[in-house]
Amino acid sequence: MGHNAIKLELIEWLTKLNDNETLDFLKIVKDSHTDNQDWWLDLTNEQKKVLKGV
Repeated sequence: MGHNAIKLELIEWLTKLNDNETLDFLKIVKDSHTDNQDWWLDLTNEQKKVLKGV
């Protein structure tokens, strides 16, 4: 799957997303890339556990 197809898939998914916690998490990730910070530091402990698969 090419990058453009992935972007379109993500856009479609985001428009249907109603989970505020996931939206907040994605906002942190997005902002961290523009601020050039380590986004991991902005995550809650619960979000870190989810990403670690705990």
